Amino acid sequence: MGISLPLDEIQWLCDRVFERIPQPDPDAAQVSRAKLIAHRGAWKETGLKENTLPAFRECLRAGLAGIEFDIRWTADDVPVVLHDSESSRVFAGSRITIRECRFSELRAKLPLIPSLEEIVQEFGKKLHLMIEIKVLDAPEHPAKLLQILSQLAPGEDYHLISLSPEILIRLRDFFPASALMLISLHDAAKRSKEVLHLGLGALGGHYWLMTAGMRKQLRSKGVRIGSGFPDSLNVLKREVSRNADWIFTNHPLRMAGWLSGLAAKKLHR
Repeated sequence: MGISLPLDEIQWLCDRVFERIPQPDPDAAQVSRAKLIAHRGAWKETGLKENTLPAFRECLRAGLAGIEFDIRWTADDVPVVLHDSESSRVFAGSRITIRECRFSELRAKLPLIPSLEEIVQEFGKKLHLMIEIKVLDAPEHPAKLLQILSQLAPGEDYHLISLSPEILIRLRDFFPASALMLISLHDAAKRSKEVLHLGLGALGGHYWLMTAGMRKQLRSKGVRIGSGFPDSLNVLKREVSRNADWIFTNHPLRMAGWLSGLAAKKLHR
């Protein structure tokens, strides 16, 4: 009888294995190219709420390359930043379904939830914005996103990312394919084929599923790679040495410190 483990437990076990495998220091050029992306901001290390302006400001202070965050739509079609469809996990004591609440009501009840427009105004061109689109359930949503992001350069200042190929196919009519990233969970091989078939610009996935052969094939077609989520210095060194275009992390402040340490070692050699 087989044993089935949740993805989080498999990830934890892989982290414990990989953290014990010694890795050589990446070279100076690799360290300088490494781009850390804070998954939902700096929240786990600070006690701040995920996906909020204070959590993103910490990333800017720490010199990170970018932030990842999630988009939901209010009843009046304002894109706001929250991972879940309702508010209770992040904001204890509340239970607001975002799609059923107008933005003015949401702002009055939960002022820490930012709009996409506020993120762009404060962090655009200062941090690379990895914008995860959870749902597009109105025909006008892609055009609204395009309008809000109009002052930024797609692929250079931001990427639109999703677990859903169908969402990215819809966005492809409004945004260049180079600015679209498909995200894999446990199915990196399948997602890699979909990225190549759809001509998308990037694939993101867990480091332990993104094989060397897969990376080589993607890079030969000009596809960029986002790697997540290293949980130790050894894994960070491994991903930097493998030239991941972006390294997504739940521990951005710790990772930034390690990366600075690697850079300092190279300077003093």
